[in-house]
Amino acid sequence: MWGGAAAVGYTRVVNWPQVIAGVLFIVWPVTYRHQIGKVHDKMVARGADTTRFDERMSHRYFRVALWVVPIVGVGVLIAGLTAG
Repeated sequence: MWGGAAAVGYTRVVNWPQVIAGVLFIVWPVTYRHQIGKVHDKMVARGADTTRFDERMSHRYFRVALWVVPIVGVGVLIAGLTAG
């Protein structure tokens, strides 16, 4: 009776792979923005022209992904936490 999820007839309460995927979806935009900022700062320090870089990094699909991916991540996270 006290065997937890490994006991016969019991299932896991949390779907851990789904929870981890949800957290990664939520964290990815933060790390992405941080890395792009670091690259931009390095380019400025070298005196490079950052206009083209800024144009490339501001495409609509980048901006949409940076908003949609965390929302999907929250959904995946909630689904993983309520999998039981």
